[in-house]
Amino acid sequence: MDTGDDRDVAGVKSVVQAIRILNAVAQLAGPASLKQIAGRAGMAPSKVHRYLQSMCAGDLVHQTTKSGAYDLGVGALRLGLAALNRVDLVNRAGDALLSLVQVVKADAFLSVWGENGPTTVRFERSEQPSAAMLGAGMSLPLLSSATGRVFMAFIQPERASPVARLQAGEDWESAVQNIEPELLRIRADGFAYSVGEIVSGRRCIAAPIISFDDQIVAAVSVVSTNPNCTTPDSPIVLSLLDFCKRHSVRKRGYAEETQIEKKIAV
Repeated sequence: MDTGDDRDVAGVKSVVQAIRILNAVAQLAGPASLKQIAGRAGMAPSKVHRYLQSMCAGDLVHQTTKSGAYDLGVGALRLGLAALNRVDLVNRAGDALLSLVQVVKADAFLSVWGENGPTTVRFERSEQPSAAMLGAGMSLPLLSSATGRVFMAFIQPERASPVARLQAGEDWESAVQNIEPELLRIRADGFAYSVGEIVSGRRCIAAPIISFDDQIVAAVSVVSTNPNCTTPDSPIVLSLLDFCKRHSVRKRGYAEETQIEKKIAV
């Protein structure tokens, strides 16, 4: 018997399809045609058109009068900003840090930017912990540690310069210039690494958590005894990058849609 309940296993079917189309609009680089949106959503243009018209009426989507292209509307912006105001990236990543430790089977810690540079705020030990004794509030070297270099690669120079001057002394500018090739690699690959900086014989790999305005808000670091853990295709690096992607919200840089971005889109 038809109960009039228009649902499928994923929820109300029409709502699921509307979200699918809205996500397609969000994923495109800018104003897009009906054909482009339908292709991205994998749906028939005629069907997508009906949904777009309804979303235009609700200000979730805007259609330009000149070209007829569609883009996100003021209503979508309000939802996105409201969601961003409710997202605490640092605490979310800190609460999930143990899950990363269980995957990589190595110690991990979370750092934020403090008055003296990178400062640890969370630390999780693995079943076979390293000798590292990191507690909350510990400052890390800005120019030589993996964690510090991740901040150097992604933070505004005017914020990093005073700390670099404090730690490196009079030659701080040349010290920064010396690591610039490494900072370029970090920006390209998304992670930094160092050997023996945290604990002798241990390797540290660090990656950034990026906010919606493309600014680094924290760094996640893994300390491992694995000698092969610093290559771009190592399981530890891949797991760390995946973790940071899932806990970042950014305008550009990561190809994959993060969990928080999905939450915002919904």
